[in-house]
Amino acid sequence: MIFISNYIIILFIGGLLGISSYFISLWLIANISHHILPKSRIIHILYAIIWCLFNSLSWYCISLIKKGISTCAIEIMILFSICLIISAVDYVTFKVPNIMLIALLVVCLFFLIINYDLNKIFMHIFSFVGGFVIFMMPLLFGKSSSWGDVKYASIISLYLGFYKSLIAYAIMSVVILLFFIYSSAFKKVLINAPFAMAPFMSLGFIATLLYLLN
Repeated sequence: MIFISNYIIILFIGGLLGISSYFISLWLIANISHHILPKSRIIHILYAIIWCLFNSLSWYCISLIKKGISTCAIEIMILFSICLIISAVDYVTFKVPNIMLIALLVVCLFFLIINYDLNKIFMHIFSFVGGFVIFMMPLLFGKSSSWGDVKYASIISLYLGFYKSLIAYAIMSVVILLFFIYSSAFKKVLINAPFAMAPFMSLGFIATLLYLLN
């Protein structure tokens, strides 16, 4: 009975944070760009419900994959909701919100501290520098990467460490490749068109956490 009630609590809190995430995303989009947001209350209510269900069910699935509501599962749930906001804002505005990057960095540092391992600290620092350099290189050559992507990749690399970061970026690269193949086949995207990288980075990040974080 306690086991079932724990999952109900996860669904409830996940739903509330899903709704909160939707309105935070709207606020960020309105402040970052001049993107026209829907004015209809019905549309906002519908989107809020979708975000509620999506975040709630995602939290539930995370708890199932991690076989219970452990510290590890809660860690991934919180990171997932932050990444969801970052991805949504980047998808609409093609800009990664700095305030959410700061929130992500604070959360990542918190969990790194409570899971402190002196033997791995230098690997995390090396990974942070590596992520920064790798994602900054396209920016230097005028390619599609942005400073927001560089900062986001650096935080992900800091948190995951070197080897897990490579796995996350491998997953990201495969999904991006499949996306471009699909888009090219149906002529839905131009090569030089603005491109939101954050959703793909978030996917690689969360997928790696789900299967490699203990």
